[in-house]
Amino acid sequence: MSYLNWIDDKQLQEAVKHLLLKANEAQHKAQKDFTKNVIDPFSTLFEMAGFDIEYNAWLESEKTRQAQKTLLNHVGEFHQNILGCVKGWTNLTKGNVVDILSEEKKVIGEIKNKYNTISGGKLAELYSSLEKLVMPKASVYKG
Repeated sequence: MSYLNWIDDKQLQEAVKHLLLKANEAQHKAQKDFTKNVIDPFSTLFEMAGFDIEYNAWLESEKTRQAQKTLLNHVGEFHQNILGCVKGWTNLTKGNVVDILSEEKKVIGEIKNKYNTISGGKLAELYSSLEKLVMPKASVYKG
């Protein structure tokens, strides 16, 4: 029995394994490079006082927050990897104009890991750039 009927188990396991590896790397990096980040001392003091936590608890919480921020950057890549494994879809990987493509369905896609990843102004630019990819007669994505 498969985990999901629309993606091969091995591909799903590889994508999950890759994301968990990125999580582990983010955690180690947050521990190792903690002092490289600029920490707002006022925010720290008010967080500790307002949440009634000791310094060591705050320190662990902050390291986790930094690691989580790094991990979230990879969640979008995870979604792109998963969707690129669906039958009829291609993951165009990093550095391409769009993230995924279905030639059969004539669909291109830009993957974001959550609804607020992109600001309103940047969203309008993204829509415009996607429109420019599909509208010109000479475009490989025409139609």
